[in-house]
Parts: sequence; C-alpha cells; structure tokens
Amino acid sequence: RQKRPKERLMKKVFLTEFKVGDKIYEGPFIYADSFEEADVEAEAYGVVIVGEAKIVIGIDETEERERVLH
Repeated sequence: RQKRPKERLMKKVFLTEFKVGDKIYEGPFIYADSFEEADVEAEAYGVVIVGEAKIVIGIDETEERERVLH
C-alpha cells in the first residue's frame, strides 16, 4: 500500500457572535483560509465576525489514524 505525501492545511480561526433581542451571544468558530471566506460562512450562519484567534491549527487530511474504541 502506497502512502501519499502528508499535506498540511492551515486554517485561520474566526470568532463570531449573534444577537437575540437585546442580548449578544458567542457564536460558532469559523475555520477558513481568509477573512473573505469566513465572512461568506458567517453570513450563511447569520453571525458577525468579531475577531480572529491568533493560533494555527494543522490538519492532516492524508494522515492515517488508528481508531480506538472505548
């Protein structure tokens, strides 16, 4: 079985919020490559982007993982 080379995808993490009545609530995190891409997602979810987390998350899409059942 031939292994593919590892690819690392780096996504930015955008913080969101939404308003119901007079209260503002924390919204979902949006993982995207750019602010523009995140803004499209935010509009679809009906939330507003309020910031960007200054962390980087590496996602290995091609890495094989062992599954462990508990």
